[in-house]
Amino acid sequence: MNRKETLILTLRKFTACTKIAFHKLLALSLLFALPVVAQAQFTFITNDDDTITVTGYTGSNGVVVVPETTNGRTVVSIGYLSFAGRTNLTQVIIPDTVTSIGDEAFRESFNLASLTLPGSITNIGAAAFNSCYGLTNITIPASASTVGEYAFVFCTRLMAIDVDPANPSYSSAEGVLFNKDRTTLIQFPSGKAGSFTIPSSVTSIGDEAFGVDDWSLTLVSFPSCLGLTNLVIPGSVTNLAPFAFSQCDGLRSVTISNGISGIGDFAFFRCTGLTNIVIPGSVASIGNNAFDLCDSLSSVTVCDGVANIGGAAFAQCGSLDTVVIPDSVTNIGQYAFYASPLTSIVIPSHISQIDDYMFTGCAFTNVNIPGNIATVGEHAFEYCANLTSVAIGSNVTRIGASAFSSCTSLTNAIIPDSVTEVDNNAFYYCPLLATVVVGMNVDSIGHDAFAGCTNLSGVYFRGNAPSDYQDDIFRGDGLYFGEIIEIIYYLPGAAGWGETFAERPTALWNPQFQTGDTRFGVGADGFGFNITGTTNIPIVLEANTNLANPVWTTLQSCNLTNGSIYFADPDWTNYPSRFYRIRSP
Repeated sequence: MNRKETLILTLRKFTACTKIAFHKLLALSLLFALPVVAQAQFTFITNDDDTITVTGYTGSNGVVVVPETTNGRTVVSIGYLSFAGRTNLTQVIIPDTVTSIGDEAFRESFNLASLTLPGSITNIGAAAFNSCYGLTNITIPASASTVGEYAFVFCTRLMAIDVDPANPSYSSAEGVLFNKDRTTLIQFPSGKAGSFTIPSSVTSIGDEAFGVDDWSLTLVSFPSCLGLTNLVIPGSVTNLAPFAFSQCDGLRSVTISNGISGIGDFAFFRCTGLTNIVIPGSVASIGNNAFDLCDSLSSVTVCDGVANIGGAAFAQCGSLDTVVIPDSVTNIGQYAFYASPLTSIVIPSHISQIDDYMFTGCAFTNVNIPGNIATVGEHAFEYCANLTSVAIGSNVTRIGASAFSSCTSLTNAIIPDSVTEVDNNAFYYCPLLATVVVGMNVDSIGHDAFAGCTNLSGVYFRGNAPSDYQDDIFRGDGLYFGEIIEIIYYLPGAAGWGETFAERPTALWNPQFQTGDTRFGVGADGFGFNITGTTNIPIVLEANTNLANPVWTTLQSCNLTNGSIYFADPDWTNYPSRFYRIRSP
């Protein structure tokens, strides 16, 4: 039974007393009750050593004084979440009996602007002042031996964290919190403005020292270090930790010194002000999402020595048009340049595949896929609306699902003989695609592989009819697409072909030079010859002057009307030699 309950019972016992005695007793009751009303704004627990921990605050006052004692016991700690989310708080006065501030004790007390840590404090818990937007400065006393992780993260107006010089565990310089010997940078105040050079004594940067380490925030911008504009990171820092500078929106330039060996996942995620970056050759790996959503990033130089570019490393960088990638790079992860408007790319010669979504939505006009690439991954170049031509290397064996889907400017595609599989939707909705040459070893074509390619007039197969295919490969009719009128052409000697393939008509593509008839040779109109073959098949006639280093020039594109055509070259005498060939359009 507490004091207030005792007084109420006493009043009930004396209801028969005189009026004067009653008033005296009532006044005495109020005298004892008033302090209890003030203390009732706090909740407490009693510790094993008979001391008190504050566990909560229920009042509405802006200025709060934490009591030194309650119920005759000393208040020694402010517990977990005890003042968290109390947006009415503007000032808290902590007595020098308190030695510990618990984890998240003042988290999201957005308006807390004034707080003095007494010299008795030995422990500041993890995230103790996280998201206290009103704090502008704080001093860590000499007594504090522990400052928990993320203690001052999201304190967006905090300009300085000062440490008493007598503190044996921590130090500060320019308002930045370090360990005692300044080998670890623990916290850069979020409100500190201007340029900053990390001291050369620093070998590591703590979690969330500058940035925001929270995956849940990847879809919501939560700016950090808004005032920091320029940053120099010395080579003494061996590795940039995950999220190290994530969402530092004010950051305009970063110098990453040679000597840094790794850039962690999300290290510069959503640094929306960053305009360019040079990755030194000492960096072995660029982590996943390292520069994802850096909207102002327009230029990236990756120096020779870097081996790995992680997944989504430069994804969704809305201004990125130039990237220099050295041959030292052996791996580029999924989504690496997803939705970044790159205008050109040189794919390194030592990577083995174009991974899924690697260049989705890029602004290339042409792409050369080198011979070292074995697989073009799913959606790899999907929505590259400016892509007009692609050269697929001679070692590619698989073109993944939707690899070139919605490349609305692509006009032709040559699938090399090395390819065995063309997956679903590989060239789906490429409305300007006019001709396709399919290599001789393609045996599997997925559904809708060329659906919606409404300009497709001919598909040329160099080998046998694929054994694994869907009837909707060339689907064009329906609500969204006009009818595709292409004919499937196959070569003499190829097996498995009939009158139709995938519900499209087929025709033997067999043009030949006629060297034995009377029209072969020099005539009045120049050097001429007949070309014969299946009626109405399309051909392109080309010439060059050097078979060792051929540069073929188109002389004529036509159909073999009625199965033949005569060609005469009036310029043949202008060259010491002249070679001719026939190819598909």
